[in-house]
Amino acid sequence: MKSLQQRFLIMTILIYAFSFSSYGQQVERTITLVCNTAKLKDMKPKNAHRVCYFNGYPGSDPRQFTVNAVVEDTLIWNGKPLSGSDELNITKIKYEKGTKIFDKDSIEGTKTVKAVAKYSTKGKEPYTYKIYFKINNKKKQYFIDPKVSVIPRG
Repeated sequence: MKSLQQRFLIMTILIYAFSFSSYGQQVERTITLVCNTAKLKDMKPKNAHRVCYFNGYPGSDPRQFTVNAVVEDTLIWNGKPLSGSDELNITKIKYEKGTKIFDKDSIEGTKTVKAVAKYSTKGKEPYTYKIYFKINNKKKQYFIDPKVSVIPRG
Protein backbone atom coordinates (compact mmCIF):
# COMPACT_ATOMS: atom_id res chain seq x y z
CA MET A 1 0.00 0.00 0.00
CA LYS A 2 2.80 2.37 0.89
CA SER A 3 4.47 1.70 -2.47
CA LEU A 4 1.25 2.55 -4.33
CA GLN A 5 0.94 5.85 -2.46
CA GLN A 6 4.58 6.70 -3.23
CA ARG A 7 4.06 5.99 -6.95
CA PHE A 8 0.91 8.09 -6.99
CA LEU A 9 2.72 10.96 -5.26
CA ILE A 10 5.66 10.78 -7.65
CA MET A 11 3.37 10.66 -10.70
CA THR A 12 1.37 13.63 -9.39
CA ILE A 13 4.54 15.66 -8.86
CA LEU A 14 5.85 14.78 -12.34
CA ILE A 15 2.56 15.68 -14.03
CA TYR A 16 2.39 18.96 -12.11
CA ALA A 17 6.01 19.80 -12.92
CA PHE A 18 5.52 19.07 -16.62
CA SER A 19 2.26 21.03 -16.80
CA PHE A 20 3.74 24.01 -15.01
CA SER A 21 6.87 24.13 -17.17
CA SER A 22 5.04 23.75 -20.49
CA TYR A 23 2.35 26.33 -19.70
CA GLY A 24 3.19 29.97 -20.39
CA GLN A 25 6.40 29.35 -22.30
CA GLN A 26 8.27 32.52 -23.15
CA VAL A 27 8.76 33.21 -26.82
CA GLU A 28 11.75 35.07 -28.22
CA ARG A 29 10.82 37.54 -30.93
CA THR A 30 13.74 38.87 -32.96
CA ILE A 31 13.24 42.22 -34.62
CA THR A 32 15.89 42.88 -37.26
CA LEU A 33 16.48 46.37 -38.59
CA VAL A 34 18.04 46.35 -42.07
CA CYS A 35 19.76 49.52 -43.34
CA ASN A 36 21.63 50.61 -46.43
CA THR A 37 24.69 51.69 -44.43
CA ALA A 38 26.46 53.24 -47.46
CA LYS A 39 23.59 55.76 -47.84
CA LEU A 40 22.96 56.05 -44.11
CA LYS A 41 26.47 57.38 -43.41
CA ASP A 42 25.68 60.57 -45.35
CA MET A 43 22.27 61.22 -43.75
CA LYS A 44 21.03 63.16 -40.76
CA PRO A 45 20.17 60.75 -37.92
CA LYS A 46 16.46 61.67 -38.01
CA ASN A 47 16.22 60.66 -41.70
CA ALA A 48 17.39 57.07 -41.18
CA HIS A 49 13.89 55.79 -41.94
CA ARG A 50 14.51 56.62 -45.62
CA VAL A 51 17.13 53.86 -46.06
CA CYS A 52 16.07 51.32 -43.42
CA TYR A 53 13.29 48.77 -42.99
CA PHE A 54 12.43 45.89 -40.70
CA ASN A 55 13.29 42.41 -41.95
CA GLY A 56 10.45 40.97 -44.02
CA TYR A 57 9.03 44.41 -44.87
CA PRO A 58 11.31 45.95 -47.54
CA GLY A 59 10.03 49.17 -49.04
CA SER A 60 7.85 49.95 -46.02
CA ASP A 61 8.29 52.91 -43.67
CA PRO A 62 9.90 51.54 -40.48
CA ARG A 63 8.17 54.26 -38.46
CA GLN A 64 4.86 52.50 -39.18
CA PHE A 65 6.16 49.06 -38.19
CA THR A 66 4.47 47.39 -35.20
CA VAL A 67 5.81 44.30 -33.42
CA ASN A 68 3.08 42.06 -32.00
CA ALA A 69 4.00 40.23 -28.80
CA VAL A 70 2.54 38.55 -25.74
CA VAL A 71 3.25 39.44 -22.09
CA GLU A 72 6.45 37.65 -20.98
CA ASP A 73 7.82 37.40 -24.55
CA THR A 74 11.47 38.34 -24.92
CA LEU A 75 12.03 40.95 -27.62
CA ILE A 76 15.48 41.03 -29.20
CA TRP A 77 16.45 43.88 -31.50
CA ASN A 78 19.41 43.45 -33.82
CA GLY A 79 20.74 45.20 -36.87
CA LYS A 80 21.90 44.04 -40.27
CA PRO A 81 23.47 45.99 -43.14
CA LEU A 82 21.72 45.65 -46.50
CA SER A 83 25.09 44.69 -47.99
CA GLY A 84 28.80 45.07 -47.35
CA SER A 85 30.90 44.46 -44.27
CA ASP A 86 29.56 47.21 -41.99
CA GLU A 87 28.07 46.34 -38.61
CA LEU A 88 24.73 47.81 -37.60
CA ASN A 89 24.75 48.01 -33.80
CA ILE A 90 21.49 48.49 -31.89
CA THR A 91 22.41 50.55 -28.82
CA LYS A 92 19.16 51.54 -27.11
CA ILE A 93 15.39 51.14 -26.98
CA LYS A 94 13.87 54.25 -25.38
CA TYR A 95 10.23 54.82 -24.43
CA GLU A 96 8.58 57.70 -26.30
CA LYS A 97 4.81 57.47 -25.71
CA GLY A 98 1.86 55.13 -25.40
CA THR A 99 1.45 52.28 -22.94
CA LYS A 100 4.60 51.26 -21.13
CA ILE A 101 5.46 47.58 -21.54
CA PHE A 102 8.88 47.34 -19.89
CA ASP A 103 10.10 47.94 -16.33
CA LYS A 104 12.48 50.68 -17.54
CA ASP A 105 12.06 53.56 -19.97
CA SER A 106 15.49 53.00 -21.52
CA ILE A 107 17.13 49.64 -22.27
CA GLU A 108 20.68 49.65 -23.55
CA GLY A 109 22.97 47.29 -25.41
CA THR A 110 26.11 47.39 -27.54
CA LYS A 111 25.17 45.27 -30.57
CA THR A 112 21.69 44.06 -29.68
CA VAL A 113 19.06 45.01 -27.11
CA LYS A 114 16.97 42.46 -25.25
CA ALA A 115 13.91 43.07 -23.04
CA VAL A 116 10.96 41.12 -21.64
CA ALA A 117 7.45 42.52 -22.23
CA LYS A 118 5.87 42.93 -18.78
CA TYR A 119 2.62 44.77 -19.45
CA SER A 120 -0.20 44.52 -21.99
CA THR A 121 -1.31 47.24 -24.41
CA LYS A 122 -4.68 45.56 -25.07
CA GLY A 123 -7.35 48.24 -25.49
CA LYS A 124 -4.69 50.97 -25.16
CA GLU A 125 -2.20 52.80 -27.36
CA PRO A 126 0.77 50.71 -28.56
CA TYR A 127 4.17 51.29 -26.99
CA THR A 128 6.06 53.77 -29.18
CA TYR A 129 9.83 53.81 -28.78
CA LYS A 130 12.97 55.05 -30.43
CA ILE A 131 15.41 52.43 -31.60
CA TYR A 132 18.92 53.90 -31.55
CA PHE A 133 21.67 52.41 -33.70
CA LYS A 134 25.21 53.06 -34.96
CA ILE A 135 27.31 51.92 -37.90
CA ASN A 136 30.50 50.08 -36.85
CA ASN A 137 30.01 51.43 -33.31
CA LYS A 138 31.07 54.93 -34.44
CA LYS A 139 29.97 58.02 -32.53
CA LYS A 140 27.14 59.08 -34.88
CA GLN A 141 23.83 57.61 -33.67
CA TYR A 142 20.66 57.19 -35.76
CA PHE A 143 17.09 56.51 -34.66
CA ILE A 144 13.65 55.40 -35.84
CA ASP A 145 10.41 55.29 -33.82
CA PRO A 146 8.35 52.12 -34.43
CA LYS A 147 5.77 50.50 -32.08
CA VAL A 148 5.08 47.37 -30.03
CA SER A 149 1.63 45.96 -29.31
CA VAL A 150 1.41 43.41 -26.46
CA ILE A 151 -1.53 41.19 -25.54
CA PRO A 152 -2.02 39.30 -22.27
CA ARG A 153 -0.84 35.69 -22.13
CA GLY A 154 -3.38 32.93 -22.42
